Amino acid sequence: TWNVIRQYRQDRRIILTTHFMDEADILGDRIAIMSEGQLRCAGSPLFLKKSYGVGYQLTIEKKSRQSHSTQTSTAVDAGRNSNGTEKAAITEVSTQQDMQESDHSNMLQTSQISKETMAKTAFAPTISNIDGELKDIVTNAVSDAAVLSNVGTELSFQLPIGASSNFGPMFEALDKKIDRKEIVTYGVGITTLDEVFLMVARGETGDESFLASSKRRASTNGARNSETSYRSKIVLENEGLFARHVGALFQKRALNFKRDKKAWCCSAILPSFFVCLSLIIFTYAVPTRDLNALTLTLEDYNANIEGTSEEPRNPIPFNTKDYSCQPGICSYQVPFVDLRDTTGEAYGYCGYISSLQLSLSLDGDIDINLEEKESCSITQSINITSRLSNAGARGIPSNVHNMNASSHSLFESSTAFKASQYGALYFTHDDNSVVQSSKRNYADQAIGTCRPLAYFSNYTDQSQCEWFRGIGYVVTYNFTSFHAAPLYQALADEAIVREAMADDDISITATIHPLPITKVEESFAAAEDAFTAWFLMVVSFPFITGAFATFIVAERLSKAKHLQTVAGVKPEAYWLSTYAWDIINYQFPLWITVILFYAFDVETFISTSRGIFGGVLTTLILFGPAGAGFTYCISFCFQSPSMCNLFVIIFNFIIGMAGPMASFILRLIGEDPFNPKDNLILGADILEWILRPIPSFCFGKALFNTINIEVFRFIEADPNITVWHEAVLLWEVIFLFVESFAYILLAIQIEKWSTNPQALSIWRNITTFNWLCGKMTIDEEISAALPDDEDVQQEA
Repeated sequence: TWNVIRQYRQDRRIILTTHFMDEADILGDRIAIMSEGQLRCAGSPLFLKKSYGVGYQLTIEKKSRQSHSTQTSTAVDAGRNSNGTEKAAITEVSTQQDMQESDHSNMLQTSQISKETMAKTAFAPTISNIDGELKDIVTNAVSDAAVLSNVGTELSFQLPIGASSNFGPMFEALDKKIDRKEIVTYGVGITTLDEVFLMVARGETGDESFLASSKRRASTNGARNSETSYRSKIVLENEGLFARHVGALFQKRALNFKRDKKAWCCSAILPSFFVCLSLIIFTYAVPTRDLNALTLTLEDYNANIEGTSEEPRNPIPFNTKDYSCQPGICSYQVPFVDLRDTTGEAYGYCGYISSLQLSLSLDGDIDINLEEKESCSITQSINITSRLSNAGARGIPSNVHNMNASSHSLFESSTAFKASQYGALYFTHDDNSVVQSSKRNYADQAIGTCRPLAYFSNYTDQSQCEWFRGIGYVVTYNFTSFHAAPLYQALADEAIVREAMADDDISITATIHPLPITKVEESFAAAEDAFTAWFLMVVSFPFITGAFATFIVAERLSKAKHLQTVAGVKPEAYWLSTYAWDIINYQFPLWITVILFYAFDVETFISTSRGIFGGVLTTLILFGPAGAGFTYCISFCFQSPSMCNLFVIIFNFIIGMAGPMASFILRLIGEDPFNPKDNLILGADILEWILRPIPSFCFGKALFNTINIEVFRFIEADPNITVWHEAVLLWEVIFLFVESFAYILLAIQIEKWSTNPQALSIWRNITTFNWLCGKMTIDEEISAALPDDEDVQQEA
């Protein structure tokens, strides 16, 4: 494994956790040590050894007790043989040795000391002398040397890092000791990582004050005092531990976001792109409600027909002989009203002031004969229709005398030509027309009827009666052509003028100029145009919530979150740091959206009338915190970051789009003033209260109702309605505000429950429907909550 790590370490960052300090020393370029849930130190191995070791460590191995005992016994025997007495130098025995000898034999006298006892007695001052000599050798060479430990045959010194120049004389003296067999060996080395790890675990920092404290902990009292001091230090550090955890986790999210291109795409780029795209469509691709003028031309009709002499492209039937002089029927039962006896008024409808059916008696009474229809001779229709030449138009003569016969004739001739007949001209009178019943000229008789009636009429002048001279005609048209009536009228007028002026170059163009839309129509049109912007916003903002979910599920899947918890990070610190980062990260697409609203001058969202901009801005601000908390709660149901991301995006889009539209349609139909449906309104209420706990629904509904504020003005019958009305977005904003706090608290609580085996077992029973199959035993619940490791499963 070490070789693999060494082989692939180039251009990579490998994180390794271990308690084997030699492994860390060999493989690690940078080492961090944690203690009590806190990061205590970090640096290269040499830096840590230098910072915590305070120099070198000299270890001397002394002779064992047995070897010293043998040498001392020989020395005692030699002394006794030469002098006959024991060495006077051995004058006293330690208290411990006296107690051992007295326990061994109460019969022995102090003056009768065996040879073995003399050897043991001589051993203590010998060891003490060796220790003293060794200390003198070391301290004479390095004055700042300090004893670290003196246990058994091993004596250890701590030497300053800058004293290496004085090691030569010290090594020579120790070599002589080895030659005289007074010590076994010695060695010097820099502080090991194991010692650094132990010093960090004890709370030492490597400076002299902590080194002195380490020396004092060698004694029992010193250890007890230092432990109290160390624990007090930990308590003081824990006071700021929560804030440090939050800050560290926040920095971690920032570094992760810096290198995570997918997070950039989901949380910033895609939402801003979709909003910009929607506003471009809203600004440049919306239909124009004020229609342009429409020029009517016969070229649009029968365009696929090639006109010939036998098959005209646009056949136009017309009459050639007598025809009804005045074929029209007024829709009013009494077309001329005579109120001279009451109000002093007299006036007519439908041009009946010139009707041939009216007559004036000598006493001034007006008689109306609606049943009698006069017939006029026609002599100019053939000459006039011969002037029709536009787009293959050609007059088709027909022998008809009234409108009824004309209708039958058109029906019978509808299949006579390949081309469709879109209109016909029937001339009712011309300049030479004679009324068949009176044998008088039509114009003279019509004007003669008009002048005496105009005398009594309040709204017609006698000079206007001359308008009834000239040529009269009726246009019949195919209802499948909406604009055939004005077009064929223009064709008839054009032919009449050409005949009168004897000039076929004269033309008359018919143009339709639609009226501009009203203010109410304009407001409804603006809402319709803003639907595209609303739809793409509902599509884009769920990507932000998807980005919220990806990181936390990935951390749980990689066990990074578990390691943080084991290291002492509390759920509150983890979720609050995540919540703070996501809210701050949400500000970028939020304010980009607001800026784009103003850049494209989207009046539907930035208008200050009816409180529209305030409502939109509040909704946008609150959706981020509410959506983040809701996503955290949803993330506990997933083990795959990609699946969680996909589910959150699709779920929020469907709820945010379909929910508001369904509610709006139900209310629109149910609020019909002519046929109200209370059951639909109740259904809309139930649907809204069920979906309001979902932030995406509140977000979509608030914006959708805002762009349709004019509709709610009619539904609520309130001309001064604002967006803060409860029917528009008041409830949605309240829910978003509450959800901004409720869901993050719920996520923290779910995190705590997830560490409880019993709560985890209940959750798994619910999600896997085990509760339908009977209650599990306690052992089964624990097994379900704590599954075996993978290696244990493989061994089984």
